[in-house]
Amino acid sequence: MQRTSFVAGLASALTLLVCLSGCGTAKSLAAKAGGEAQAQAGSLGRMAAAAVDAVSGANFDYYVLALSWSPQHCTTPAGRRDTVQCGGTRRYSFIVHGLWPQYERGFPQDCGGGATLGGKLIQETLDIMPSPKLIRHEWAKHGTCSGLAPEAYFALARKAFGQFRAPEAYGKPDREIYVSPAKYKTAWMEANPGLESHEFAVLCSGRFLQEVRVCLDRNLNPRACGSGVRDRCRVPEMIVQPLR
Repeated sequence: MQRTSFVAGLASALTLLVCLSGCGTAKSLAAKAGGEAQAQAGSLGRMAAAAVDAVSGANFDYYVLALSWSPQHCTTPAGRRDTVQCGGTRRYSFIVHGLWPQYERGFPQDCGGGATLGGKLIQETLDIMPSPKLIRHEWAKHGTCSGLAPEAYFALARKAFGQFRAPEAYGKPDREIYVSPAKYKTAWMEANPGLESHEFAVLCSGRFLQEVRVCLDRNLNPRACGSGVRDRCRVPEMIVQPLR
């Protein structure tokens, strides 16, 4: 409790410092730096977030970036009821399921104490996580264990998402594609140079591609996955559903 109170107090103090630097002294900063006050205030904001994260000492070893194959979700009963992700004009391919703090064995969850998500942040995140319900769920279950503020957590998820791309041959199919899990993994490594087989996993739901999960260190560099992140496609040939 004392540590939590200390972190909260430090966060409040740093937030006040950012406001004073970016708001109360904007004119003097502009005079000294030729109109760079906003840039300096933004830098202070990033420093504050980093400081809070460092002091909180969030207890986990690495991240898993879970990428869900949206066309598969949209074939399920839940997907057919999902008018945002599956009923709109945009046809999604991979979306961010979540960015999950992990232990080498197991993972933390529902750490509590996290800030409430604002409507603006949810709207800004819908392009990579097209479900307000999913966004809230992922923050409550996983984001609160990251030691980050909501804005920083979803910015990190966006950055991680932008680092990887689906293989061109399987990225935007207009028909079902049949491929062995091993060949699909090889295509992912070819599309993302430097990514190795033991640093990500391919998961299926029955015969269908469901997710790709990439293991990342805290700087978002690929790293070996822990014991709980393994390939789970037990078929000789899986099916990649077409965009819907």
